[in-house]
Amino acid sequence: MGAASVRRRKLRTTLSSAGVAIGIAAMAIIVSFATGVQDSLTNAFAITGQLDQVSVGDGSFGLTDPSKHKPLDAKALGQFAALPHVKDAYGSLYIEGSLTSGSANLTNVYLSSGAPLAETPKALSKFLVAGSFPTSDSANEVMISSDTATKLGFKASNAVGQKVTFSGQYPGFFVGGAGQQAATNSLPIELTIVGIISNAGNIGNGTATFIGVPYQTSTAYWDRMAKANSWTTDEFSTVTLISESSGTVDTVAKEVKELGYQATTTSDFLKGFSQFITILGLGLSGLAAIALVVACLGIANTMYTAVLERTREIGIMKAIGARSGDVRGMFLSEAGMIGLLGGTVGLLLAGLVAVIGNVIVNNLAANQGIPLDLTVFRITWWLVAGALALATVFSALSGFFPALRASRLDPVAALRYE
Repeated sequence: MGAASVRRRKLRTTLSSAGVAIGIAAMAIIVSFATGVQDSLTNAFAITGQLDQVSVGDGSFGLTDPSKHKPLDAKALGQFAALPHVKDAYGSLYIEGSLTSGSANLTNVYLSSGAPLAETPKALSKFLVAGSFPTSDSANEVMISSDTATKLGFKASNAVGQKVTFSGQYPGFFVGGAGQQAATNSLPIELTIVGIISNAGNIGNGTATFIGVPYQTSTAYWDRMAKANSWTTDEFSTVTLISESSGTVDTVAKEVKELGYQATTTSDFLKGFSQFITILGLGLSGLAAIALVVACLGIANTMYTAVLERTREIGIMKAIGARSGDVRGMFLSEAGMIGLLGGTVGLLLAGLVAVIGNVIVNNLAANQGIPLDLTVFRITWWLVAGALALATVFSALSGFFPALRASRLDPVAALRYE
């Protein structure tokens, strides 16, 4: 009987459920976005292998006392590698200089040490436009971005195999070598281009140009440059530690901090980001909840009107034996069905927005050279079940008082109602 009553007044039911649909659609879109962004970010870190990593800094940032500086050199690297639960350790170094090939001469170029091949996830090959990763950690090879290849006068299709020469000028990552000791012996090193990375691979973006050189090649070149030019700065800007598992990352970070160094983990970032997204999602969901409450008030008004219109019908039902609970249940079920209908339509709208949104985001990512499947809108089963339950329960509760009034009608008075 409740279902028949919903179909009886199609326009009124449509208008009442439309408000519920808007509120549920808004809430579903917000929650799916918050869930999708967090999952996409976590998956991106998992692909790059960063969930098991601890990043180590010297811990002296912002300190005015140079004596508190903790060196990041080969000795420190060996100390970190000896820690329990550390599977591998490697440093990140930069040398500023120039890059030449034929008549092309690029300045403000940074030679950066790539991660050892054993710690380079195969999934990163998605960022390769052409070529491959270096053949070994000690090869005189280099990976450059598509933009860098263009600046050198190459195309991505024919840059692989070309020779380039890097000449070091300053140690570390300081634009223009500010505050650094300039090299008197640049020690040019000839490198063969083996891979072209998309511009989203963080090599060659911005005003500076970065080139990736195999780990042992870059550290050996640093040693030669430091010895030839009496460099005293730290070899590494940061050190990356690979823990035995994601469960021991926090333990490794704690041990590093006990040594006086700064340690950060991807999980720390994800926790902070997750809290931010959660708070933002709750705030936006609150606005969507207002629309849902307004829709429920509309349903309450609709049900009150239905009670008045069907007073005589209620009297007949009670006269032939219907109990007050039967009448109350009929109106509650009718209100709940309106909410269920609105919730279903709202989820369909949210699903449509999610599909279109994911397509747009992935197209934008592809245009930026990011070859990842970014599902930033994720409609999960628990979201569907929760949204339908919320819409049904809220709508049923909004019809509670009209249903209560209907159940309390005196059958004799109801039969006389015109």
